[in-house]
Amino acid sequence: MISMQDTIKDHTLVVNEGSGVLVQPMTKEYSYVVTAKHVIQNDKDIPENGIMPIENITIYTSNDQLVEARFVYIHPTLDLAIILVDYMNASIRLDENHVVLGERLIIFGYPNYSTNHRNKNTTRRDWIETYTLDVLDVTGFLMKLKVTEDVQLSDFEGFSGGGFFKVLDDKVYLVGIDYKFVKSGEY
Repeated sequence: MISMQDTIKDHTLVVNEGSGVLVQPMTKEYSYVVTAKHVIQNDKDIPENGIMPIENITIYTSNDQLVEARFVYIHPTLDLAIILVDYMNASIRLDENHVVLGERLIIFGYPNYSTNHRNKNTTRRDWIETYTLDVLDVTGFLMKLKVTEDVQLSDFEGFSGGGFFKVLDDKVYLVGIDYKFVKSGEY
C-alpha cells in the first residue's frame, strides 16, 4: 500500500524554478498541473512582462519524467496558473470543504536552498521537502499559514506553486498552493 506521503510526492512536480501539483483530471483526455502564475512568468517580479512561451515551460515529475505543457490558463487576479498536460493518472482531489482556523496542513515543494536540492545528479524525488503548517486566517481565496518548524525565506525559495494538503479519511486533498512567503514562520 502506498503511503499518503508517497502519494503526495507522486503528485508534486517541478515547474521551472518552482513547484506544482498534478490534480485529478476531469476526463482521461488531459490532466492539470496547478502552480503559481509567477513561476511561469517571463520575470517573476514584473507581471507586466507576461507569461513565457509554452515551449519554455518545463515540468518534471518526481521520477524525472518530462511532461509537456499543452495549454496554460492564467487567473486574471490571483497568482494562479493551470497547465493542461497529457493525461496522467492522478488521485489528488481538490478540497471542497472550508479550511478552518487552527487546522494543520502540510506543504510539499522543491526548494533551491542547498546542494541536495535541484541537484541534477539525484532524482527529483530526493529534492522534495515538506513542512507542517497551521492555518492562521482564511479570507476569501487566501489563507495565512504559520510554519511549525523554524524556517527562513531561503528555505522556501522554489516552493512557489507547491501544494498545501490535508489528509482526510485516507484521501489526500489539495487545499491551496504557495505563492508568497511573508516573513520567517509565516506565508
